[in-house]
Amino acid sequence: MPRDELFDELPVVKYKAGKGFERKDDPVIKESSIRILLNGREIIAILALKQELEELAVGFLYNECLINDPAAIESVVVNERLDAVMVESKEEIPEAALTTVRSITAGCGKGVSFINPLKIDYFKILKTQKEIKASVITGLMHEFTRASELFRLTGGVHSAAWSDGEKILRLSEDIGRHNCMDKLTGWKLMNPEKSKDAIMLISSGRISSDVVAKSLRGGGVFLISRSAPTTGAVQLADSFGITMVGFTRGERFNIYTHPERIIE
Repeated sequence: MPRDELFDELPVVKYKAGKGFERKDDPVIKESSIRILLNGREIIAILALKQELEELAVGFLYNECLINDPAAIESVVVNERLDAVMVESKEEIPEAALTTVRSITAGCGKGVSFINPLKIDYFKILKTQKEIKASVITGLMHEFTRASELFRLTGGVHSAAWSDGEKILRLSEDIGRHNCMDKLTGWKLMNPEKSKDAIMLISSGRISSDVVAKSLRGGGVFLISRSAPTTGAVQLADSFGITMVGFTRGERFNIYTHPERIIE
């Protein structure tokens, strides 16, 4: 979708000290309710930015453990008239995995801390021998921030990206930070050759435990953010082998878990 179809120009009254009030048109991001169906069954409706919808659906279903074998996916079809994405898979939908899936809003996720015990077997401890230089992390964050064009234009989206520890491989933007993570997981599953070296997730938003779970599910052994983590997120990252870095701003950052992978 062209970028100018992702926002509207709306009349606003701007104020600036010393200059007073001014009426102008300003870009305001659009949001849509996107339905995700799996094998004909409606799973969820998500408020999202209407782009990368195939990736959003596949990533969400995988991160929620409703699909586990990307090779079993037979089709992913976007129905623009219904604002729906229909996924067909040869896998059987596990009923237990559906117990916590419901309609969610864009900003706050589902409010579920840690990993549902019914799904714990789908999550594995991440391991890597790769070490990343501290200067590379700050450099990637600078590149990431510059690349988020829609945020600079509207201020109304989160962004997240895959990196191989050297460069940005894929950037996604959405009104919800969880949606960004799902889109990136979906892209990785749908593009195994392009994403084979994707081991680092970079995010603009706060790191909660469900964001860590999505990083874990997608194979993001490094999780880097401009923002802060929660205690639950730190505990989860530590337990499952994720190197978590927060407050990555300018030339500084905080390492919360597994600091041995980051070197001078």
